[in-house]
Order: sequence, then structure tokens, then C-alpha cells
Amino acid sequence: RKTGKVGLEWLRVRKQWVTLNPPDHQGFYLCALCAKPVFWSEMELDHRVSRSRDPSLRADITNLQPTHSYCNQLKGSLAIEAKVSPEEYEFRKLLDL
Repeated sequence: RKTGKVGLEWLRVRKQWVTLNPPDHQGFYLCALCAKPVFWSEMELDHRVSRSRDPSLRADITNLQPTHSYCNQLKGSLAIEAKVSPEEYEFRKLLDL
């Protein structure tokens, strides 16, 4: 449960990201780290640039990408290049893949 100023801000940012980036027609996102489908209710938002590396990007929705919980935990705060670029992600959404 998220409480406090930071928790409420994160809930607002997450809601904004999901509104701007809806899942495909079957309710799936594409995990940016493993490039496999992840159901919307199991999706975690990962910070491309970790909060520890640049705290100013904490609430920047352009710094977020959908991931599996497991993939996100493995990545941690490492700077790992996503398997799915933001451009490819948008293209796949258009094709509804």
C-alpha cells in the first residue's frame, strides 16, 4: 500500500502512464526487458534511468516502461538497454501485436 506524498505521486504518475499507454486489445503489454507479453494486472513500471541514478526522473512518464515483476527485480537499478525500444513498442501497439 502506497501512502504519503511520494506514494500518492507515484499512483498519479502510474495512472497517467497507463492512460496514455493502454494495453493491447487482449489486455497485454510487451515487457521492455524480455520482449514477452505481460498481462496488464501483472505489469510493473520500470524506470529506464533508475531513481537512484537520477531522482529528478522519478515522476517522468517518458522514463517508464512496462515489465514483468520478475524482469524488473532482476534488472534492479542497473542500466540495461531495453529489448524493445519505445519506438518499436509504439509500432507494435499500432499493429496490435
